[in-house]
Amino acid sequence: MAGASTDLIAVIRIVDALRQFCRDVNLRRFDQSGDQLEAVFAVEVDGFDALERSKSALLAINASTRVSFLDNRGVI
Repeated sequence: MAGASTDLIAVIRIVDALRQFCRDVNLRRFDQSGDQLEAVFAVEVDGFDALERSKSALLAINASTRVSFLDNRGVI
């Protein structure tokens, strides 16, 4: 149970960070194994600056976080 609440807190922190700079944030996938957490989000941003700021906010939570973005419409 303690692990589950810690994972939930981590996801909430990630969502809060993304909501600061993204127009829309939707959790699409969440995997947890041992001390590893993987979350996939569909987000909408208003330009490259918002994308960079959201990346910085995620890295501020944990500097060793791997952040990948996939464009589906054209960010710039």
